[in-house]
Amino acid sequence: MPAMPHLLLISQDPTALDAWRRGLAEAGVPIAGAVSPVEAPLRLRAMRPSMLVLLEPWDGDEARQTIERCRTAAEAALPAILVLWSSPWLRTPLPLDFSPASVLDASTAKAVDLVRAARLLVGDDVAPDRLVAGVLTLDPAERRLRGPAGDVFLTPSEAILLGALLGHPREVVRAEEVARALWGTPVGDAHSRAAIRTHLHTLRRKLASVGAGEAIRSISGVGYRLDDPEEPTEQAG
Repeated sequence: MPAMPHLLLISQDPTALDAWRRGLAEAGVPIAGAVSPVEAPLRLRAMRPSMLVLLEPWDGDEARQTIERCRTAAEAALPAILVLWSSPWLRTPLPLDFSPASVLDASTAKAVDLVRAARLLVGDDVAPDRLVAGVLTLDPAERRLRGPAGDVFLTPSEAILLGALLGHPREVVRAEEVARALWGTPVGDAHSRAAIRTHLHTLRRKLASVGAGEAIRSISGVGYRLDDPEEPTEQAG
């Protein structure tokens, strides 16, 4: 089952960025980052998003240029979603020739609409909002984690954190990427790192309760890795 795409939120409006980031986080959607149109191409390689989301751009030309710069930086035709206001303030026509792209009305669109559009763009219009790795299944909508020994409900932060790891099983996810998924910004201070450790502590307890054992490994000085419960490996760091 395809994993939910990691979205890069792009907007010149910090208020819009924060509002959408919070709404998507509550839905358990992995967020690669939240940046301005100028920052997006420069930070794209480090964030490694699988989809671009332009929030309330000033006009179609701005949206077109931003997406083209990001795709050039990524050296890939990243799919894009445009969340636009349907109003006279849109100074140029909607960009209908992006491939692939979806356009949502900012006046009525909600986080769930963005999730559906993202799934349609990656061809996952049948599967629900579930992330699967080995014997673990996470339903972000319900924040329910299922394992061989049962299931348990996660907090929004736990669901986002686990979703970031489920999206890259058996790969090291850097601490900065975990922080971006949780808060839209990289780790910046000791308080942020302590918050991640707190979420990990409770998440590990819940993983153990569903039979996943020591599924999350801490890689000292780097980040975290989700291993298959059936294939235990030596703890690093």
